[in-house]
Amino acid sequence: MVTLKGKGFILRPFKISDALSLQENINDSSVYRYTLRIPYPYSIDDAKKFISSKNKNELSFAIVSENKIIGGIGFDSMEKHKANIGYWLAKKYRNASSDLPIKFQEGI
Repeated sequence: MVTLKGKGFILRPFKISDALSLQENINDSSVYRYTLRIPYPYSIDDAKKFISSKNKNELSFAIVSENKIIGGIGFDSMEKHKANIGYWLAKKYRNASSDLPIKFQEGI
């Protein structure tokens, strides 16, 4: 699978060793509120199950900075040249100032 490097962050597939970092950063009621399939509270078992799941019609990437999962981005319902996209970002990185490694102005 592809790994993409940006300034201060990496997009790469999730690894089982990401489970604790994923659970710590996604376990936020606002992530649950603005996404369709992320439960709250989000347990370590939820993280392991998500990382271990395989679905040929979905692609998920971890957004990694300083060896921590700070978000995720996924594509599903992929057909030909169309797909649904969803993403979440740890609270610390939302509407971040320019000194943080990644900046998303809207959404989760």
